[in-house]
Amino acid sequence: MEDLAYRRMLDHYYLHERPFNECSTDVAREIGMQEYQAEVDYVLSKFFTLLDGQWVQNRCDREVESYQNKRKSASRAGKASAKARADKGSEQTFNDRSTDVQPTNNHKPLTNNQEPLKEEQATPACDLPGKPPPIPVQKIVDLYHERLPELPRIEKLTEARRSQIKQRWREDLGSLDDWERFYQAVRASDFLMGRTDKPFSPNLEWLTKAGNFAKIVEGKYHGQNQRTAGQLEQRKTPTERMRSAREAARAKQNGSGGNRDTGQSPDLGRVAGHQEFLPGSDG
Repeated sequence: MEDLAYRRMLDHYYLHERPFNECSTDVAREIGMQEYQAEVDYVLSKFFTLLDGQWVQNRCDREVESYQNKRKSASRAGKASAKARADKGSEQTFNDRSTDVQPTNNHKPLTNNQEPLKEEQATPACDLPGKPPPIPVQKIVDLYHERLPELPRIEKLTEARRSQIKQRWREDLGSLDDWERFYQAVRASDFLMGRTDKPFSPNLEWLTKAGNFAKIVEGKYHGQNQRTAGQLEQRKTPTERMRSAREAARAKQNGSGGNRDTGQSPDLGRVAGHQEFLPGSDG
């Protein structure tokens, strides 16, 4: 029974967080063991200490004190957190209600007491002073298809091709008339138009590369570098020569006058920055 009395005393001590009264009879009554007064007295004298009129137990006091300190610390932390949330909510509410100012597109405050600001008329980029007009890349490609339909078409105008055309515009061909003369120079070349024994068919991307462009305007693919019509005629088979003769005779009978192409190349000196190529010159 002493063991039962001891366990009940510890449970009561921890539950109420205080020592027992010095009267052992009251202790027996509190733990429900009035019939075992002798056992209660023995446990008190063995495991508790009578101090200032109370039965205390050192270990129980330490446990109770530690528990109370943790509870107080948790309570303070909870109150601080609640206060912080309340302060933040008050500040947000104050900011939401402190002004009726509404932001506008030009970042100027517009209150309910002011007249709305008129939206400024946007100025088109092409009308800004000092800004050059956009380069007509698509028109340059369309002109290429129109003037040189025998050469490969540009099916996809990639960013790299756009950049290359823009570079030629800035550095060499600064107008559509310049591009017109450039395409005429290409057409005058048998090599570039595939009128040779080993046909070659360059596209616009090849023509506008810096190195190829320089050779074209310098006449490297014209004159002595291309075969004459007589040389090409000599390379034809007898059957091809007979077919060409019949076609020429038929054209003469129809009054077509034959091929009107004079075979003269456009003035290549007017291409790519030469003085006589400047717009408005008489050539």
